[in-house]
Amino acid sequence: MTKYAGQSNARDDEALLFEVAWEVCSQLGGIYTVLRTKAETMVQKLGDRYVVVGPWHADTSTLEFEPQE
Repeated sequence: MTKYAGQSNARDDEALLFEVAWEVCSQLGGIYTVLRTKAETMVQKLGDRYVVVGPWHADTSTLEFEPQE
């Protein structure tokens, strides 16, 4: 594993992966489709350590938002 200046010594199984994209909550274009497909695989591998971040659009987000317990 490559270390970068300021990087913590967290083990790989403790690290979080944040993916930030406008398309996370916007169902436009191919990027949204890629993120949706990729999310299933990433959750299988990382569980709750995989986090996607995007803008909240109440008119469209309610169609896709799946709350987790």
